[in-house]
Amino acid sequence: MAEFTAYRDAKSIVHLAKKRMELWITAIAWVTYYFLHSLLLSDKVKAGLIKSLGLSATTYRLLYTLFSTAGLVLLISCYLSGERESLADTSSEWMRFAGGLLMGLSVWMMFRAFKVYNLKVFIGLKEEDSKPKLHTEGMNELVRHPLYLGIFVFLMGALLLEATYTFGIIFLASVLYLYVGAWLEEKKLVKQFGKKYKKYQEEVPMLIPGLF
Repeated sequence: MAEFTAYRDAKSIVHLAKKRMELWITAIAWVTYYFLHSLLLSDKVKAGLIKSLGLSATTYRLLYTLFSTAGLVLLISCYLSGERESLADTSSEWMRFAGGLLMGLSVWMMFRAFKVYNLKVFIGLKEEDSKPKLHTEGMNELVRHPLYLGIFVFLMGALLLEATYTFGIIFLASVLYLYVGAWLEEKKLVKQFGKKYKKYQEEVPMLIPGLF
């Protein structure tokens, strides 16, 4: 009996160590993905790669889009194929309903956010205008980064539907990236549009309507 108990305890310890390792790997993988996602969009890295590889800005954007999409699909596939331990013993019907509602709302928000942009330019299928326009209409009247807000709402909904330890790590890494990504983008936009964007910053919140 004592030997069986010791074996069971050892098995539990190994299982716990394995779960902790999986969480660490998940955190490192998503943080690395987001780091590369931002790094490849930085002006210095982007200009250096375009020059060294002999690419046009449009081709670089398309390759960046393909890399970002492939990386995201890979990470999601790894998550869905792995074991997912729930944060709670039971999942409330109201939580699942609220999660689905938030995810549906987020899709509508992101669709509205994209309406003021040229999707072909965003993907890299069309050359960007030589004089880009500062968009302050539509969803941009509520927040300066409506697409990021839509992604945040989607993540909140997904967390209610998929309340697991692993997705909790993904959620935290993603929210951190949204803030850092918005902050980095703000610096580029101030440099690009100057006083016009600074005035926009004073009038419209960055991510949360009426708050932040």
